[in-house]
Amino acid sequence: MGVRKAREARRAHLDSTRRVHEAGVPVALGTDFIGPDLVPHGENALEAELLVSAVGLSEMEAIRAATSVAARTVPGDEIGAIEAGRYGDLVALGSDPLDDIEALRDVEAVYRGGEVVWGRSIAHTCGFEDHHPDGVNRPCGPQSNARSRLSRIESRL
Repeated sequence: MGVRKAREARRAHLDSTRRVHEAGVPVALGTDFIGPDLVPHGENALEAELLVSAVGLSEMEAIRAATSVAARTVPGDEIGAIEAGRYGDLVALGSDPLDDIEALRDVEAVYRGGEVVWGRSIAHTCGFEDHHPDGVNRPCGPQSNARSRLSRIESRL
């Protein structure tokens, strides 16, 4: 009986999210989308995929739900956009999420406070696999084309 109720609740949640979206209400991505057991903390890419496949958002709408729309749900004007004077963490992807939202799982690099804190391309350039032995990635040479991909995505946001 519990599984049946959970499925009914999931369907109702997806339906209400779809109706809200169709009505023009902004949808923000957050780990509480379908309950912590179905979209656990840290699985925002899965939630974005569900917003596209099960709710009907476009890839761009799902990316905005995860970025600028979600940023508007917290106080402060200094977050939510990529521009001078604002705060934000960036993720460079290895493929284009506008072609396939699952590309959000193809992370090349993570930037925090303007510094690379993790980067697959940096790791390969530096000769180590996932991170520097002291636990911090440091730029140490030319990166892969992650920056050009990031610039292309930024221009579309």
